Amino acid sequence: MFKYKLIFALSFLFLFSCCSSNKTVRINYNKVHITHLKKGVKHWNQWRKEFPQIIPDLRYANLSNLNLSGINLKGANLHYVNLSHSNLSNADLSRAILTKSNLKKAFLNKTILKGADLSKSDAQEITITFSNLDETNLNETVLNQSNIMQSSFRKSNFYKTSIIKAKLIQNDFYRAEFKWAKLNFSLLNKSVFSFANLNHTKLIKTNLSHTQFQNAQLKNSYLNESNLFSANFNGANLEEANLNNARCHKTSFIKTNFESSSLNGTEFNFGDLREANFEDARLKYANFHQSNVREANFEDADLSHAKLLHANLRETRLASANLNNTNVSKQWKHFILNQDPKNAEKIFWR
Repeated sequence: MFKYKLIFALSFLFLFSCCSSNKTVRINYNKVHITHLKKGVKHWNQWRKEFPQIIPDLRYANLSNLNLSGINLKGANLHYVNLSHSNLSNADLSRAILTKSNLKKAFLNKTILKGADLSKSDAQEITITFSNLDETNLNETVLNQSNIMQSSFRKSNFYKTSIIKAKLIQNDFYRAEFKWAKLNFSLLNKSVFSFANLNHTKLIKTNLSHTQFQNAQLKNSYLNESNLFSANFNGANLEEANLNNARCHKTSFIKTNFESSSLNGTEFNFGDLREANFEDARLKYANFHQSNVREANFEDADLSHAKLLHANLRETRLASANLNNTNVSKQWKHFILNQDPKNAEKIFWR
């Protein structure tokens, strides 16, 4: 009797494991849709034109190494699809679902992805040029070593996205969400981040020359050792940010908030910092040579060993700032003496 019970139990376990296995490997794409796709882009687009009410279901399909130039995948379900090494130039993927998809080394030129969902996708080494990705969801997507140029990502979401060692040149990220994203060692030259949210974002050793950050949020962000040459941060919030040893030559920081930020060794040469707020900021060894800091607020800031030579200090607030061994042009001696006589004694007058 025990023998039959054992055989029955083992048979049940075998059937259960088979059912469980089938669930994990089942093909989710619609076979009819795949058949139409295999007939070529021209046939596919005609089929979609004739049956616009049908939403293509291509989940888990392998579409790698294909020339899909000009294809209409608008609103298609491409969850977990493999599009690696494929050509998607001039394709329409607006509002398409591409969650957890594989887009490694895919090529997108003049592609429409407006409103698409690419969250948690692997798009390493992807090439995107002259494309529209406005309002696209790229949460936790991996875009490391990607090459993205002259494309639009207005109001797109890059929450916790990884864009390390990438080239993102002349792109529009207006009002985009980059909170907790990583863009270390990347090139972001001549891009627009106006009104974008980059709080807690890492931009370490990143090239941001000629980039626009007007009114952007960069609280608790990391820009240490980055190149900010001739960038525009007017009205931006850099509270508690880390810009240690950043190069800000000819950079504009008008009315920028640096409260409680770490700016040790930062180069502000020839910069425009009018009405900037440096309250309680750490500015040891910072260099403001020939910069304009008129009406800037340095109250409670640590400017020890900093260089303010040939800087415009008119109407600057330096009360209670640490000016120990600070280098200041002699022309401002009377001005500082009137604000804080005790601090004036610690200054190196040049």
